Amino acid sequence: ALKEAGKVAVAAQLEDQASKRKQQMQEEHAFAQKMRKEQQEAEAREQEKEMKRRKARQANAAELREQIREKYQATPTQVARDQMNEVERRMNRKKLDAVQDPSVMKLLV
Repeated sequence: ALKEAGKVAVAAQLEDQASKRKQQMQEEHAFAQKMRKEQQEAEAREQEKEMKRRKARQANAAELREQIREKYQATPTQVARDQMNEVERRMNRKKLDAVQDPSVMKLLV
């Protein structure tokens, strides 16, 4: 009877250990899945940020090209060359507005 009780106790311990190992493996698997998901979300956010920065740079470059084109379309006279024309005023106004707008500054940083 004592041998039988010992066997039952050992079997119960082995079963308990197997159960704990299985639970630990499930927890580790769930943690690994969570980490993979967080990594993918972080990468997606970073790609979105980069896309917004790229679009902002492209829009700025297009605007600068347009301003340059406008500036050189009108040939200034000798006197007008020393004064800002409308294109230059707009360029300066946009720069000033951008510096004063915190949301635009975040894109530049």
